[in-house]
Formats: sequence, C-alpha cells, structure tokens
Amino acid sequence: FNAPSVSAAGIGTDLSMNTNALSFGSGSGLALAFTGTTADTGYNQLKVVGAVNLAGAALALSGSYVPTGLDVFTLLDNDGTDAVTGTFTGLAEGATIANVLGSGRSGTISYVGGTGNDVVLTMQRTAIPVVLGSLNQTYNGTAGAVSVTTVPSGLSVSLTYAGSTTPPTNPGSYAVVATINDDNYSGTATGTLVIAKISQAITFDALPDLTSTDAGPTLTATASSGLAVTYTVS
Repeated sequence: FNAPSVSAAGIGTDLSMNTNALSFGSGSGLALAFTGTTADTGYNQLKVVGAVNLAGAALALSGSYVPTGLDVFTLLDNDGTDAVTGTFTGLAEGATIANVLGSGRSGTISYVGGTGNDVVLTMQRTAIPVVLGSLNQTYNGTAGAVSVTTVPSGLSVSLTYAGSTTPPTNPGSYAVVATINDDNYSGTATGTLVIAKISQAITFDALPDLTSTDAGPTLTATASSGLAVTYTVS
C-alpha cells in the first residue's frame, strides 16, 4: 500500500496491513498535530499492524503544545512484529530535530523505540553550565556549604559532599558534585571543597624559677580559639 500522505485519525489502530506494507510515495509525508503528551488524545499517533517503510516520507509536526525536556512521544506505534524500515527524509536513526514545535528545544528520533519497532521522539533537556563557588573555606564551627551558579538562575540543584547531602563542618577535603534537577535543563559540575584549619595563638605564662625541693609549678595557658590546652613534658 503506497500512501501519498498520512494523518493519524484517532484512538485505535489506523492501518492493518495484513500481508502488505505501508510505504510512502516520493514527496509524501506523515503529519501529526500536538496539543498535549497523551497519544491519540493529546497528539496524533499513527498505529499500524504490519510492515512500514518510511523511505521518501517527510515528517511534519504542528500544534500548540510546547514540549519540555522530559517528554517522549511515540509517533508511530507498530503493534505487529514487523520492523520499521527506512527513515523520514533527512532524519536518520538518532537524528536531532531542532526547535520542536517552536519550543526552542531539540528532540531525538528513533525507529527502534518502544517495543523495538516503534518510531519515538524523545525531547532533550538543554545542557547549561554549572559553576561551583566558595570551595576554599576556613573552619568556623558551622557547615561549609558551597555556592552554585546556573544560567538561567534559580534552578533546583542537588549537592553532595563526599557522597553526603549534608555540608561538612570539620577541616578536610570533600568531593563536591552538583546536578541540576529540572524538566528543561541539564548540567553537572564537580569540585573539591577544602576547609582549612583555623590559625590560633597560645598564651603560655612564664614559668617561675624553682629549686629541686620546690613543688611543681602551676601551668597556665590559653588558646585564642577557646579550645582546651594540654601539656607534655620532655
């Protein structure tokens, strides 16, 4: 069966090919409209039982829906066991479709998606840079959280410090991983948070002169950090 151009009609199987194969004439195509993400009710989906040959067909997408980076659309659902042969004009397996439905976002097309013989369009999240800041700190007794900058700003970002979601307090080096959590954007950054020990001064009162028969002196020392001071004799 050689189709000039095809538009999916509605819910249920659109074409049952039996022993024939659906193919497209030169300059023909598949036109699909989108108002949402649900097959048949939110967007047109072509359901076929039997062999499909897409060689020479153009893919035309239209509609008011604006896709996000997590959307997946099964454009052609082949309920049979036959493989989909050929590809849409200019769209090889794994090709990128730019600016899908005017969203400014790209999608990837596959002819072996779904159950292995479906044509699937998977939207891509836009990759953006993630910049870590405040990676060099000095111990002050509070958690040493790093800063994160993204463009656009205000995106949700998850942070781990040496595998923990809790910012560390104690001096040391900690591997930091930042990952964007957003439907439309992706990005990650890694770095090392270094919390340095704080410098302190110890004030040690002078020892008095003693004879061998005198009792040991009273030792008095204080640390500017407020930490306890211990003594050793050598």
